[in-house]
Amino acid sequence: MSKRRRFFPGVSGDGEPRQPAVPAAAPAPDAALPPGQPERPRSWLAGRRMMGLIAAGAVALAVGAYARRPAAPTGGPPEQLERLCQQFMALKNRGDPAANDLLTAAPAVPATAVSEEEAGRLDTRFILREPYEIIDVQPDADDPAHCVLVCKGNCSSQPLSVRTGEGVERSQRLLLNPDIVVELSDGKIDGVRVRLHQEPQQENGQASDH
Repeated sequence: MSKRRRFFPGVSGDGEPRQPAVPAAAPAPDAALPPGQPERPRSWLAGRRMMGLIAAGAVALAVGAYARRPAAPTGGPPEQLERLCQQFMALKNRGDPAANDLLTAAPAVPATAVSEEEAGRLDTRFILREPYEIIDVQPDADDPAHCVLVCKGNCSSQPLSVRTGEGVERSQRLLLNPDIVVELSDGKIDGVRVRLHQEPQQENGQASDH
């Protein structure tokens, strides 16, 4: 004779109390969002990560390209000026007009009187374009940023009106075998001053004028 089993809520078939079922936990979101803002899809987050990787790669390529740049020419202004003076000497001594291309712009004779300092600069710039022979290029003992063109020949500047302590005077430099002191200006040779020839400093610290 079969017996019917009666089932009561919260009790298993063998009489043991049933444990309530625990619902499965929902997956945690990738990041907390402000209230009311819809959750971003995972494809959007993946896109953001990909953009970050691309940006990092671009930076790495730029840094690598910078590291592979050709090195800048070595040598400071004194070395550059000396090389330029050697080129100027070679062109000047064979009478090549291209020598003047290595000089700063040709000066014009001022219409008004100038200071003695400005007159010295103008004299040098005029004389640089005169015909003469350069027999040597030497460092300037007074300033390492300058070079001295040791010249052979008669040189003259243009007549200038010069302001002096006694008023305005007319002046024109006439020199035999001068030294022309030059400097580098915007990649060109520029005149500083012109003087009588001076031998380089000797061991006793004295120089002789010719």
